[in-house]
Amino acid sequence: LQGVLPIATLLVSEPDSEVRPVMNTDYLALNPLDSDADAASAFERYDLVSAPVIDDQGRLIGRVTIADVVDVIREDSQEQALSRAGLQEEDIFAPVASALRNRAPWLLFNLCT
Repeated sequence: LQGVLPIATLLVSEPDSEVRPVMNTDYLALNPLDSDADAASAFERYDLVSAPVIDDQGRLIGRVTIADVVDVIREDSQEQALSRAGLQEEDIFAPVASALRNRAPWLLFNLCT
């Protein structure tokens, strides 16, 4: 990967100009081993719409889009909402006995308060 060319730059550039002078060589790239939370925070911090994923040799192996990041943020918020209620993802469809065992401390605490 040698650089990135935002669509806005492409639209305002002269039609006969070459890519190299108008592309950005200073860009944010993700590593395949980065966590999804790190990618989401990078998108939020730098207002990204898309980010390249490069390996250790600098080869482009894919990209992460804002749609992917929105899915990650949605999953994290659902997990947080469930944890506030004393639930886990697997508790939703768990048998009654195991769900009661997992939720009993929260239920007792709420009953006392």
